[in-house]
Amino acid sequence: MIDPESLLVIGASGPTGRCLLPMLRSSDVPFVATSRHSRDEPGATWHVLALEHETSPCLAHTVLSLGPMDHLATWLHRVQTPNLTRVLALGSISVRTKLAAILPGERAMAARLADAESRLQELGAQRSVQVTIVRAGMIWDGQTDHNVVPILATARRWHGLPYPNRAGGRRNPIACADLARIFAGMLTEPDTPGIIEVGGPETLDMRTMAQRLARRAGAYAIPLPSTLLNVIARSTGGRYYNVLDANTLPSIFLKEAKTLKKNLLQNETFTPESGFPSPILRGINALPPLHGYVLTSAKPGSSPSPIPSRPPYG
Repeated sequence: MIDPESLLVIGASGPTGRCLLPMLRSSDVPFVATSRHSRDEPGATWHVLALEHETSPCLAHTVLSLGPMDHLATWLHRVQTPNLTRVLALGSISVRTKLAAILPGERAMAARLADAESRLQELGAQRSVQVTIVRAGMIWDGQTDHNVVPILATARRWHGLPYPNRAGGRRNPIACADLARIFAGMLTEPDTPGIIEVGGPETLDMRTMAQRLARRAGAYAIPLPSTLLNVIARSTGGRYYNVLDANTLPSIFLKEAKTLKKNLLQNETFTPESGFPSPILRGINALPPLHGYVLTSAKPGSSPSPIPSRPPYG
């Protein structure tokens, strides 16, 4: 059972959560960290919590959520919250910026986020809970995030990062550590209701952001006209997306994955096996089960169903 006096941190295993937990420990804030899968981390009490299926009462006084807001809103409406007085939830600026996006999936995401914000605020009014929603844009740590890391991986692989030379809009990326500091600071402020939008110290145009990412990846930033990118995609049997916001890349990936006859994203639990000796696995006799994978093609001479695990360097 979770101590009601402890702060309940949802989504603690994500990039922002990993930055936040040391801050909470150093400030002696009692907390319970949660994620979908069990973890063993020194100095942290960890619980498995799948919001989509959890029905037990939430006994915490304060909930700080760094996970999907729609799942948070549904869970809090479904369960009893006898002690709850405050909710701090990570949201997204996309709720405002992508309502009129080109991709239908982006518009649907914005609508889903708006509905989640509305339901959280409704719960706050019904149960006398102070609700604070922190909207952020591109969140990054350069190691495990889903915004910058895929771009860096592509640039390293091809030694270049092409981008539309006339792309408009500006981005205000925020580092996970800075976002964690904002949440840690809000815990010491008793009155922070409403919606807050936060960003990093710089606002960048596409050209500047592409150049910085390419430099970090040891690659070249290559400005190309959108018409040329479209011609290249069509002539090779592909599709072209005029990406004006790097935050749209994950949704484009998901959209492309769903166009295959077999879903590219396989959600199933399996235990991987090492197919060849590797210094990476020295001293490791057994591998933990994985809960999903992305389909790929076997390289010549590889064993069936390979799971590439060696990071590429280019």
